[in-house]
Amino acid sequence: MGASTITKNIVLLGHSKAGKTALSRALLRAAGIENPTIDKDPESLAHRMTTTSSYFHFMWQGANTVITNTPGDDNFLHEADVLAQVSDNAVLTICADEAHKFQTEKAARLIQQSTMPSILFINRMDEDKADFNGTLAAIRKNILLDPAIVYLPIGNGADFCGVIDVIAEKTLYFSEEDPASLTEGEIPTAMQDEAYIALEKLMEQVAETDDELIEELLEEGELDQESLVQGLKNAVASGALSPVLPGAAKKSFGAGLLLELAHSLFPQGDHQAPSQGCQIFKIDHDPNLGILYYCKVNSGTLNPGTLYNVSRNSEEEVDTFYVPSGASLEKTDSLTAGMIGVLVDLNGSAPGDTLANSPEDHPLAPLPVVARPHFTYAVAHTNPADSESMYTALAKIMAEDPAVHMAQEPKTGETLLSGQGRLHLEVTSERIARKFGTELELSLPTVPYQEKQQGDNQEQILLEPLMNLTITLPDDCVGEVITDLGKRRGKIMEIRSEARNEVIVSQVPMAEILEYGSALAQLTGGRATFKAVFSHYEQLDQKPSPQEKTLG
Repeated sequence: MGASTITKNIVLLGHSKAGKTALSRALLRAAGIENPTIDKDPESLAHRMTTTSSYFHFMWQGANTVITNTPGDDNFLHEADVLAQVSDNAVLTICADEAHKFQTEKAARLIQQSTMPSILFINRMDEDKADFNGTLAAIRKNILLDPAIVYLPIGNGADFCGVIDVIAEKTLYFSEEDPASLTEGEIPTAMQDEAYIALEKLMEQVAETDDELIEELLEEGELDQESLVQGLKNAVASGALSPVLPGAAKKSFGAGLLLELAHSLFPQGDHQAPSQGCQIFKIDHDPNLGILYYCKVNSGTLNPGTLYNVSRNSEEEVDTFYVPSGASLEKTDSLTAGMIGVLVDLNGSAPGDTLANSPEDHPLAPLPVVARPHFTYAVAHTNPADSESMYTALAKIMAEDPAVHMAQEPKTGETLLSGQGRLHLEVTSERIARKFGTELELSLPTVPYQEKQQGDNQEQILLEPLMNLTITLPDDCVGEVITDLGKRRGKIMEIRSEARNEVIVSQVPMAEILEYGSALAQLTGGRATFKAVFSHYEQLDQKPSPQEKTLG
């Protein structure tokens, strides 16, 4: 890392397949880092998707830059929740060839709730179905962010070759041979009206965020470039506007412009703040170094020595700081505001804790609560005689991933492992095998049916467990979900409106919803959530299949 005390901390958010990993690679190449390793863990490589976040520190135009690439799939989206809270700025990556994804809505909501400065990168403009205007219309309709066009695309699909700088009123052409180079030119005649309209709209949007700029616009009929740029910078810092940049990450088109935009508009971390501390947000078990504690420096400068855990009124002695860069950790003399650091083998500290230079500092806000589990497997060691190592490994993985939960089911004696989805738990099992050498068997939980004697002849009747199932979903999905619940022998108890969604309250046999998380995601495009809680036992007319356990 360089000696600069200026750090721009940026988290990449967006739905799975939006191109965040390709964008991370393009940004690093634009910064002069060749062949960077983005998804370093074998599970991400095996499943061809980001399953855990990765972090990169590099220098750009004299400033330290931190880029965090986050998962976008629902199975691992809980990591993005945490990173959105601890990061300073965000780039929301959106596909230009897909009008709307619910995961994009979720990511945008994280940005909007924190009023975090953000840029909207409209990716994959080089794809055949790319539709810049259609994508913008979907953003304005479905996302609670106000997009401000600062660059217009030149061409579409295979013809996408550059952008118009709306403020500077010039064109910038990309080069496939040298993605880092930009060729300036005049705005094509056919696009001059569009560029002028975009500039007028941008002036109006910026002026609406500042009373003095409104007066200038009304009196002069326009904003001079200096007022426009400074006004835009203030609007971005407050979260009022999100600049829009079209690009094509796989070709590195727009990566350099994105870094320039981020460094000109995003605020920097305050390394001279009176409160100097960091927040631990994640731990990892490393076979060589021990337990790694990932932290984000919120303010000030931290140096090796005594740090105070102001969340627990305890002390930590830290000899060495590291910064993560992809697959490697690099030693650093200090950590400044905005940086992500790694501390090793702390004494009693945990994710969510605040470490500070002074015991008088105050703890930072708690980390976000992880969403309720959506999928459950019964878990067992492949060697029943070695169950102790299974519980040890599960305890370690739950410390790494708070979205993983373990419980004992007293009625069946099974150990249950719950998470955000089937893939989440399968990847967790793979990770346990790789990191801790413990092989697990996953299976659907046993349904705890019961037999009960009834009447004078002591006839046995069969009882099945029913669950109270509450589903929150968009209005346009209600009909299809209700039809599906009918096929699962569900009874609709209530349907009500809540905020922008509908809520379906039902009772459904447990046997019918063992894999409901995956089914609901398919029915609603990932736009619904649900909660299932045991209700009661009810008589069952048909006997369960042989693999389903009956309890006396």
